[in-house]
Amino acid sequence: MVNADLGQCYATGVDLGTPVTSDNCGVASETNNAPSQFPVGTTTVIWTVTDNAGNTATCQQLVIVTDNQNPAISCPANVTVDADMGLCYAAGVNLGTPATLDNCGVASVTNNAPSQFPLGTTTVIWTVTDNAGNTATCQQLVIVTDNQNPAISCPANVTVNADLGQCYATGVNLGTPVTSDNCSVASVTNNAPSQFPLGTTTVIWTVTDNAGNTATCQQLVIVTDNQNPSISCPPNVTVNADLGQCYATGVNLGTPVTSDNCGVASVTNNAPSQFPVGTTTVLWTVTDNAGNTATCQQLVIITDNQNPAISCPANVTVNANMGQCYATGINLGTPLTSDNCGVASVTNNAPSQFPVGTTTVLWTVTDNAGNTATCQQLVIVTDNQNPSISCPANVTVNTDLGQCYATGLNLGTPVTSDNCGVASVTNN
Repeated sequence: MVNADLGQCYATGVDLGTPVTSDNCGVASETNNAPSQFPVGTTTVIWTVTDNAGNTATCQQLVIVTDNQNPAISCPANVTVDADMGLCYAAGVNLGTPATLDNCGVASVTNNAPSQFPLGTTTVIWTVTDNAGNTATCQQLVIVTDNQNPAISCPANVTVNADLGQCYATGVNLGTPVTSDNCSVASVTNNAPSQFPLGTTTVIWTVTDNAGNTATCQQLVIVTDNQNPSISCPPNVTVNADLGQCYATGVNLGTPVTSDNCGVASVTNNAPSQFPVGTTTVLWTVTDNAGNTATCQQLVIITDNQNPAISCPANVTVNANMGQCYATGINLGTPLTSDNCGVASVTNNAPSQFPVGTTTVLWTVTDNAGNTATCQQLVIVTDNQNPSISCPANVTVNTDLGQCYATGLNLGTPVTSDNCGVASVTNN
């Protein structure tokens, strides 16, 4: 038994040895039919001995050539493929064909490749087997990459109110995005701040798969300011009307105290340019940057401290009523009045009957604020009616005794009357 020559499927130079022969008259020759090259396998060599008489005899020798040389194999190049769409493996991968060589011929070439190559690196072992059962192997790497981005669907947008007294919101519940991947999700993160400022903040959610592929979506977090600002009005204001006017201008209202969690945008009031006499309610309004408002009321009290003016009618002189010591129905005339805010009333203290003589009539003008002014008018009633007198009856008497005259006469009393009274009754 010999091995095939290196790199050959046969053996040469095989040492067959020498057969043992004998003959009664002597051996003439010993021959065999051995080939120059013994193929792998068993070759039967027939030895023939011939004696001097030409007689022959044969025997068989087996020459067994074994193939102890492994075949050679060179694997195809490594393969890098993407995972099948939507899957975490690759199927139907074209591995290529290895190059094989054997001194006696290849019987088979096999590999242990799976039908589905998982993500990552799989070592495929190729095995070549020759006809003698000798084998050789090589390794081919199949690298399956995941180039498919994961999918992410953000939670619904969130609208929340700012924290009480603050211009931001904390502890906002963003919800949970819906994610998926062909091979599995490694992490889900977002860039949400700890404090969401007033307005709209875009939160970016990022999903990362185990291959490092990413996808993002955006969620809006809307923080609204539903907190009204605060306002404290200035104290009420009391001022006098402008001179000669029924209003006040240039009134210094002061400044309200305001505050807001997110800042005050404006402070306004409905104050007129002219404040009329009386009480005007000024409505102060503070508006914050979100449009929320608050109001307070300030009273502006305009007082009228200006007296009205009055000018009396001319003095009046009249005669007493016939047969009376007074005059009635006197036309006093009308005083001239004025006031910065208007006259409420004009009155006088005139009696219904003016006695003979001079009566002072006091005229009073009162304005709408209760301020007053007065003037005086004289009413002079004259008595132009003569008194009446009716003498006593005539008297006839005798002269005094021894005299040419009479004394101690009782003349009697005349009857007198007057509309205003008799001052005296005299005679001569």
